[in-house]
Amino acid sequence: AAPAGSDEWFKATYAYAECRHQQVPSSQELVEDAAKIFADLYQQGLTSHRREAGFAAIQIGRIAHLVDYFRDPVDLAKARDDHTLGVVINGNLTSAKMLYPKLGYDPAKDFSLISLLTTAPLVLVAPPNLPGGAEFFAAARAAGSQWNYGSVGLGSVGHLGMELLQTKVGKMSAVHVPYPGNPQIVTAIVGGQVQMALVPPGIAMPLVHAGRLRAIGLSGGRSTLVPDVAPLSEAGVRDFKLEVWTALVGPASLSKAAQQRLSVVVPLAMHDAQTRQLLFNQGWTAVGTSPEGLRTRIQEETALLGGIISTRGIRLE
Repeated sequence: AAPAGSDEWFKATYAYAECRHQQVPSSQELVEDAAKIFADLYQQGLTSHRREAGFAAIQIGRIAHLVDYFRDPVDLAKARDDHTLGVVINGNLTSAKMLYPKLGYDPAKDFSLISLLTTAPLVLVAPPNLPGGAEFFAAARAAGSQWNYGSVGLGSVGHLGMELLQTKVGKMSAVHVPYPGNPQIVTAIVGGQVQMALVPPGIAMPLVHAGRLRAIGLSGGRSTLVPDVAPLSEAGVRDFKLEVWTALVGPASLSKAAQQRLSVVVPLAMHDAQTRQLLFNQGWTAVGTSPEGLRTRIQEETALLGGIISTRGIRLE
């Protein structure tokens, strides 16, 4: 079973894609199929507000159909075939083991790494009546614990990111208030119950453009996803870079032949122009790295989030 509290942490929704074709596809056909699978997953899965564990089982073949939901990463770790794969969010591979001692799987041992699929920055948003830029953080320091920040749950990227942000800003002590989802967070900000939150661009920007939220800055550098929002570094916050991302992994038992083929096919699929545009429209930048590229990303973020988890004494059961 999934660890207690995981429904409060893993928020992304993904789908189970089942192969119904028996013959072995060519490399080009596999690339086209993989591109279609990823496009369908992000369009139909990641835009949903259903609360599911953050991964999916995918069977890559000639034709894929979204047929069911697949919840538990433990099941993926136990898979013993060469076609069951998982799309995971960064927390599954970085902070999960540190937060949940009884997680039920070991991210470092139970998966074969294939590719970093997509990335997206987070937008720090606030009510429109609060100041922007460096003045916002001066006000936050002055307010202390009278200000609140929202996230989609304990241990989420939004939660850990805000704790990291408070350490980077210094002398900032806003109180964490967890919510069931991002829509509830932005509603609370608009209503004045919460003064800030780190949320995905797809959630933030429509309300920013409507004048109902203020975008304080991005949790990283400039992004083509949100070209009109400056990075938080321009407001005086140094060395603050955190993104939400997804990756493709298989069980540890995945054969070397399958790993090698996927390491070629998946990056090609993620560079398909139509898929990249669809993902861009959904608020994601398509990446498609090598397994080593994904491993490096995991190591860097594990060190970053591990530091904040240890410093802040965050632990979930």
